[in-house]
Amino acid sequence: MRKVLILDAKQRYLHWSVAMAGVAAAILILETLLRYRSPSNTRVLGMWSEGHAMLIVLVVVLLFWLLLRIRKEHSSRIAAPGRSLWARFFGCLGIFIWASSMFLDSLEDSRAGGRIADLVFFGGQAPATIFLEWLSMVLLFIAFVLAVEGWLGSHIRPEGATSRRSQDGLLLLTSVVAVFLLLEGGTRALHVANPVTEGFPSKSSALWNRYFVRFNSLGYRDKERSIQPLGRTKRILIIGDSFTFGAGIEDPEQRLGERLERALNRLSGGLQFEVINAGTPNTHTLHHIETLRRMLVYRPDWVLLLYVFNDIEHVTGPAAPVISKDGMWGRFHPLRLLVLNSQFSEHVFLRLRAAVNRYQWDESEWARNDPYRIEATLEPHLRALERFFELCQEAKVEARLIPFDIGVQFLKESAGGRYGAFVGSVTARGIPVWSLAEAFEGYRYTDLAVNHLDGHPNALANELAAKVVIDRLQTEFLRSRSYASGDLHSIAERSIQ
Repeated sequence: MRKVLILDAKQRYLHWSVAMAGVAAAILILETLLRYRSPSNTRVLGMWSEGHAMLIVLVVVLLFWLLLRIRKEHSSRIAAPGRSLWARFFGCLGIFIWASSMFLDSLEDSRAGGRIADLVFFGGQAPATIFLEWLSMVLLFIAFVLAVEGWLGSHIRPEGATSRRSQDGLLLLTSVVAVFLLLEGGTRALHVANPVTEGFPSKSSALWNRYFVRFNSLGYRDKERSIQPLGRTKRILIIGDSFTFGAGIEDPEQRLGERLERALNRLSGGLQFEVINAGTPNTHTLHHIETLRRMLVYRPDWVLLLYVFNDIEHVTGPAAPVISKDGMWGRFHPLRLLVLNSQFSEHVFLRLRAAVNRYQWDESEWARNDPYRIEATLEPHLRALERFFELCQEAKVEARLIPFDIGVQFLKESAGGRYGAFVGSVTARGIPVWSLAEAFEGYRYTDLAVNHLDGHPNALANELAAKVVIDRLQTEFLRSRSYASGDLHSIAERSIQ
């Protein structure tokens, strides 16, 4: 026969707290879901997809069910056994804290509500929510241990061999999960204290962007710019992707554009130079054409297309995501759920993945599969690049293509061969190129990359590239102009640092 507990005043207060925590959690999750807007499918009220709307309905039903249950339970002084009550208390408190973290995230980014349908329950990107999520994990773990212990105590005799095995199993499981939670908490603390980019949209990368990236009103990582240049100001517009954006570079002043601006402004004659950065991560050549059209209103004197060897993705399509949610199995894949909900698991996964990739790397095979060596793929891409430079010609703006690849010296068979062939192909199309092939000679790849997980060019690579660009500007545009005095190359050596 199931035992019951007649609640005293203190226990009734605890029981009431459990109920209120559950209701508050449901309200916070409902508000989080209501703040979300589906990105593409907005068939329900012009705001949500059918799936998201169904999730909202389910939470509303849950909220009403909780209210009815509270009314029923609190009309009686009888409740579950005491240990089960404490399990419910820790469980509801954990859920309430988790719901609070989701709600706080949604106040900053309304897209947070979409994580629930994606089964990303612990994917917060703000320091406060990262801590609250870990605290909720700990409380839910305590609730689970108390619930299992209570179940064992009520269903298995304490003196039997089955009881001893169950207790040993529970102790082992508790120890493993406790160690995991400690590692999870340590990883989260490390990421909050010292985030780094990891060449992957990880939680650490998101925190790095939160700490070090600021956007202007145009959505670029740059200063505010007036439409009309002031006085005798000459403008250089730099367009590109994450290399131009400066992924992994904490101080924007260490990027190529800012180094270029400082060096140019050391010239005498009272002329001022302004370098506008219009770099956007995860973009390709078609995006850069649209950026050029939008930014020509700022009347640049020169346009530099900082080219990266994934800009061909408008033809090849983007690389396959590392963690995919395609299909039912993809959405519920254990690895996906573990990596997206646990920062420690993500931390380990990225490092194992990098180690495996280094072990399996075959430069010859990579070169054979390079889309730049396939004529049918390269041809439409070259036409897109031609269109970019045609727009510059129509606007009467000087433009140069600058291929940026820090592996050109390190991977001579693959990256080096591709670099030279590409420069030859675009030059044959009449596209003017400033090559950086010799800029990184004598340096190792690890000297030039942000870190061992993130292959973006670091501050040193940007410095070396800027020296080449300064020299080319001097040779082709500035040396013979009346407004440029002094040796720009020597000026660059002093001021580009």
